[in-house]
Amino acid sequence: MFKRLFGQILLHLGDLEDEFRLFHLRDDIAMFIITAVCMLLANVIMLRVDFILYQTSMDLFYLMIPFRSIQILLSGFFLFMVRRTKQVQKFDLLVFSWLLLNVIYFSLFSFTRPADYLATTFDLLFIFGLYLLSPLQLKQTLALSISLSLGSLYVAYHYKYGVPAFIVGSTTGAHIFVHMLGLASALQIQSFKRRAFQAYASERRAHEITQDLLRSDLLTHSFSRGYFFELAQKEFKRSKDLNLPLSVLIMDLDHFKKINDTRGHHAGDKVLGWFGQFVIQHKRTQDIFGRLGGEEFGMLLPEVTLKDALTVAKRFQTAWVEIPMEVDSKVIKSTMSVGIAEISEMDNSFDELLNRADAMMYKAKQRGRNRVAHK
Repeated sequence: MFKRLFGQILLHLGDLEDEFRLFHLRDDIAMFIITAVCMLLANVIMLRVDFILYQTSMDLFYLMIPFRSIQILLSGFFLFMVRRTKQVQKFDLLVFSWLLLNVIYFSLFSFTRPADYLATTFDLLFIFGLYLLSPLQLKQTLALSISLSLGSLYVAYHYKYGVPAFIVGSTTGAHIFVHMLGLASALQIQSFKRRAFQAYASERRAHEITQDLLRSDLLTHSFSRGYFFELAQKEFKRSKDLNLPLSVLIMDLDHFKKINDTRGHHAGDKVLGWFGQFVIQHKRTQDIFGRLGGEEFGMLLPEVTLKDALTVAKRFQTAWVEIPMEVDSKVIKSTMSVGIAEISEMDNSFDELLNRADAMMYKAKQRGRNRVAHK
C-alpha cells in the first residue's frame, strides 16, 4: 500500500532518472557544502557549550575536544572530496558516508549527555534537516534518519537512569512526529523537483523535434534547404581557410512533372522518397545532402576535387537509372541530370559556387538529360 501511495506522489522518471540526478548535481554539491560548513561551525560553537556544561567535570570536557575535532576533520575531508567530484555515483557515496558518520557521531554523543540534558533537540533538527536537504534516494535518507532515532531512543530507554517517564515518552513522540513531518516534506520537495524536470525534459524534447523538422525534409529525409545552406556556408569557409578542395553536385530528376501529371502526385512523392533514400545510402558520412526545392537536390563533397566529384556523379547517375520503382503495379523509370562545380580562388561565397553547379545542371538538361556536366 505504501509503495503504491509513494508511487503516486513521487514521480518515477524511468530513463530520465540518471539525467535528473546529473542535472541537479551542481546544486546538490552546493547544498552539501553549505550544510557541511554549517555543521562545522556548529561543532566549533558547541565546544563553548561543552565547556559551560562540563565545568564540574573537566575531564569529560577534555574528552569532548578530540571527539568534536575528529568530526570537524572528517567533515573537512568530505568537503574537499565532494568539491572535486563530477560523478553522481561518487557524490552519493561520499554524501551517504558523511551522513552515516554523523549518525554514528550523534548516537555516540548521546552517551555523554546527562540524564536531564534535553539535547535530543539537536537529533531532531538533524533528522528533519536530513529529510529536507538530503540528495540521496528517499529509502537511504529514511534508513539513516530511523537509525539515528533508534540509537538516540535506545540510549534514553536502556542506558540512562533517572530520566522521567514523561520525558522519554515526549521524546519518542517528538521523534515520530519529526519523521512524519520530514517524510511528508521530502516527498513534496522531491515530487516537485521531479515533475519540474519532467516538464523541462518534455519542453526540451519538443524543441529538439521542432529543430529536426526545420533541419530535415520529411519526404526525402535529406536536409532542408535552409539547413543545407547553413552547413554549406560553414564548409565553404573551412575549405577557403584551409585551402582544401570542395565540390558541389546539383541533381535534378528529369521529366518529374510528367510523373506527377500522368501517375499522380502520390507517385511523384514516392519517387522523391526513393531518391532521397538512394542518395543517403550511397553517399559518404561527411557529404552534405539536401533538398533545394521540388525535384532539385544539392550535395556538397568536402575535400573532393572536380575529377573525383565527376566519378561520384556518374556513379550516382548510372545507378539511379537501374533502381526498380513500382507504383500501383506500374513501373516508373527515372533519370537525373547532374551539374558539378569545384571551389576556386575567385569564389567569395558559397552562392557563387552553387550558381556554377546549377548552370552546369541546366547544360546537362540542354544536352539531352540523363547526363553529367561540369565546367
